[in-house]
Amino acid sequence: MPGDLLPKGLTYYCDSDIRVQEIYWRLSGFYWEIGNKDMAKRHEQRLRSGARYFEYKKRAKKLLKPAGIIALLFITVGFLPSTVMVIPVKSRITCRKVAKTEKVQNTGTCYWDAQSFWYYPWGESIVHKGIDIFAKEGDTVLAATYGVVIDKGYGPVSGNYVKILGPNWRIQYYAHMKKSDVWLLQFVRKGEKIGEVGNTGNAMGKPHHLHFSVTTILPHFWKIDDSIQGWKKSFYLNPEDFFAPAAE
Repeated sequence: MPGDLLPKGLTYYCDSDIRVQEIYWRLSGFYWEIGNKDMAKRHEQRLRSGARYFEYKKRAKKLLKPAGIIALLFITVGFLPSTVMVIPVKSRITCRKVAKTEKVQNTGTCYWDAQSFWYYPWGESIVHKGIDIFAKEGDTVLAATYGVVIDKGYGPVSGNYVKILGPNWRIQYYAHMKKSDVWLLQFVRKGEKIGEVGNTGNAMGKPHHLHFSVTTILPHFWKIDDSIQGWKKSFYLNPEDFFAPAAE
């Protein structure tokens, strides 16, 4: 069956696809010859429907290949062994945990409050499920460990944010950034720049800082305690536990 005899808008396919199309096309021609217009039009419609189906199948095959690669990438990263995280802010002064924040506020020091994680009360969140690292506007935000960017964008609460899937199925969440410098599905290395410190979202008007949290897809039931919302500690992990001891 010559491809140029197909009705306008139809694509000529190969192998089994050709045979199906050819049958309907020949039957349509036969019914036109014997004057049965209804049957001829019916087979032409089947021919067009079949062409659309084969086109959808062709597109699906093109989509499944990259989708499979992405899924494999996620699985590979998730099963990689965990590593020590770097403090995700690079400032003029090394960031550190402090017990008395009033001594370092407005001094240009990069720090986070020792009581930051699971601080209560904390607005609609009830408790603070991460740590706030205070630094200067525009200071570099680093990927705490290697991983794949699974989400990024802007939210009324989070401001500019990035989520990275890292080793052991842990998701790193970076929020209130001035801007982000990564794209979706990008693989990032530990210590690579992913954005800048800011005060976007509901942090607008407040001191510039990075909200950093670590959640696990696989629950850590042994982390549950009797604190307020203590059961959520099986999913929200204390980022400090993953920093090198010398960083404290």
